[in-house]
Amino acid sequence: IIQQGQGQIYQHPDGSSGVAYYPEILLANSPLLAYDSYVALGWGHEELGGSLDLLESPEYPWTQYFEMGYPIEINDSAGGAWFVINNSSNFSSAGEDLKILLGQFTTKGGISGTINIQAEGCGSIGTYNMTQLNFSSDQGLLGCTDSSACNYDNNASTDDGSCCYNLCVSGTIGTMPLQIIDEDTQENIEPIISGETFTACISSGCYTIIGAATVDLDGVNVTLMNENDFIIEAGTSGCLGCTNPFGCNYDEFAVIDNNTCVLVVGDLNDTQFVEVNDMLILLSQFNTCNPEDNCVADIDLDGYVSVNDLLLILSNFGTGCE
Repeated sequence: IIQQGQGQIYQHPDGSSGVAYYPEILLANSPLLAYDSYVALGWGHEELGGSLDLLESPEYPWTQYFEMGYPIEINDSAGGAWFVINNSSNFSSAGEDLKILLGQFTTKGGISGTINIQAEGCGSIGTYNMTQLNFSSDQGLLGCTDSSACNYDNNASTDDGSCCYNLCVSGTIGTMPLQIIDEDTQENIEPIISGETFTACISSGCYTIIGAATVDLDGVNVTLMNENDFIIEAGTSGCLGCTNPFGCNYDEFAVIDNNTCVLVVGDLNDTQFVEVNDMLILLSQFNTCNPEDNCVADIDLDGYVSVNDLLLILSNFGTGCE
């Protein structure tokens, strides 16, 4: 396991989970690439090394989660690893300090973890030496150390003042990546993940949680759903509704559309009423619309403006929102 203290492990969009060579010309154009997080075995991104292999199980593809900024946690029955095969072009020699680079991890709030290492003994094919490396950054891991708080982090060794006790979201993870989205700001709230469970502190507002199997808010089970996503109404209500201003049931306070908007059939100019101007729009596109044009007068959505669309306007002529 390799666990960060705060937020997520930094992953550059052009980086990779395994070490890759980034020449100076590339770093000059994209300086943040030098801070990409990756696993390694001897060489870093500054030099052209050999071939690094990554092993993971289909049930827990740890490299995918690592690339999303989550901790490396390999604890399923199949396991996982990064390694090099027995080929001299892949080997990297330790320096005078007898140290080998095992990875680069850019985080906030420190880092700690445990890496199990297995190496073939020099000159003795088939004989392996195994050791366990436990490590922690000098300041330890920053986080909430109060076990009674919502966002208690049992990996944290130094309290950073972030503990919260109300509006606490918790639950179990269904699929990764888990996302908690503040619908007012469209920002992602970073949860604390421990195995298959998560916790997060939120403020008043509307939130969508994607990838959860179960969700609680302050210990109360959340049942409000929008398709397969959980909806959190924290200190408010009415998050779900019609957000289309041209819908008859438009809700100006709703921030999450729940596909319940009622639109006037034949209203082509968004007046919420079918009248002469709508007919003129249809006639201007009659028999001239192709599927790729996405013509507004294609009411029946068959790709063409035809007699069927004309009949729909005629049957609704003079009607509007009640």
